[in-house]
Amino acid sequence: DLKPSFANRFSMYFNDYKLLSQRGIWVSASYYFTNNAITSSTTVDNVGKRVSQFVNVNGNYSMYANLGYEFKWKKPNINFDFSGNVNKSANVSYVNSLLNKTNSNSYSISNGMWYSKEKKIEIGLRSSATYTQSRSSINTGIKTDYWTYNIQPNTDFFLPAKFQIHADADINLRQKTSVFDRNNNVVLLNAWIGKKFLKNDALLVKLQGNDILNQNLGFNRTVNSNFITQNTYSTIRRYFMLYFVWNFTKPGTPAPTMR
Repeated sequence: DLKPSFANRFSMYFNDYKLLSQRGIWVSASYYFTNNAITSSTTVDNVGKRVSQFVNVNGNYSMYANLGYEFKWKKPNINFDFSGNVNKSANVSYVNSLLNKTNSNSYSISNGMWYSKEKKIEIGLRSSATYTQSRSSINTGIKTDYWTYNIQPNTDFFLPAKFQIHADADINLRQKTSVFDRNNNVVLLNAWIGKKFLKNDALLVKLQGNDILNQNLGFNRTVNSNFITQNTYSTIRRYFMLYFVWNFTKPGTPAPTMR
């Protein structure tokens, strides 16, 4: 007895960039909804037996909006960018014959800055903060609200004799929830030291340390329908590696002509 479902999407975007001043503005938005969406109707009895069937529902939608701005502060030669994102969605389903509507929202802001002086130093910093919330119409006693933060600094020092030192970090701060109260904050620190050889610095030999603090943690948290899931899993942690990187591109070489 299922009816065909029809998905509809409306999108718009605007982008303006001035090359000489390195100023950019971008705006985008989209709205997505489905008529006669096919979803599950689940019934769970007192012994735990679960019976599911597919049914048509209306009311599923998602929307997204993004706004960003970037510019260059010429005197100290520093570039900046700022952006904000809004995501909102609704998901309709049936649980034990009760209509359940889950509203999920996330709001994030991010910014970045970077400075470079040719063959001397490069420094960058990117950070973001995201607030996530979810509400279920048949389980009003449980409210999901949490913050996540991400900070990514990086730097390069160009030394005499074509030596180079690089360091970067990926700092993830994840707020605990009432259900998942384990600490999942992780600081990933990577660094390498290398030296360039050959004409046009085509060969780079470097010794790199990955996850120097030995904190890497596989992590995933998802708010979906009327439940929240969180997974942690094993992943590669601290290790060191010797790299030989050969850049064999030739700047300025015209692309081949097809005949």
